[in-house]
Amino acid sequence: MTAGTHETLGIYMATFFWQLSSYQYGFLILYNIIGTRLAVFLAANLHQRFDKRWTFVFSCIAFSIFWSSAVTLALLGFSPEVATWSLVLFIIGFGIFSVFSGTVLNISVMSALADIADEHERLTGRR
Repeated sequence: MTAGTHETLGIYMATFFWQLSSYQYGFLILYNIIGTRLAVFLAANLHQRFDKRWTFVFSCIAFSIFWSSAVTLALLGFSPEVATWSLVLFIIGFGIFSVFSGTVLNISVMSALADIADEHERLTGRR
């Protein structure tokens, strides 16, 4: 629900808060593409290296931090000027980390649920 609200309000944030042109707003899709692709390719490696539990914990923390970092930094005056290309890159940068950590979080949860189902089947003989 949070992600849906975030994406639905994205056009309003881009138009009225960030004051981006529609052309600039079109480039924001890059953070979804890059962050998701990185997460899909790296999630299994993170699970092997750090275990699923710790991958879940750290991706949850990272997602919580990066999800609103660009707006928080802008409200504190630490972002580039509105309607500039450096602002677009700023948003894309934080967006990549946000989408990456959110996707790894989702993959970790779904993978853990599959592991639970497998363990249940092993213990009870029923799926």
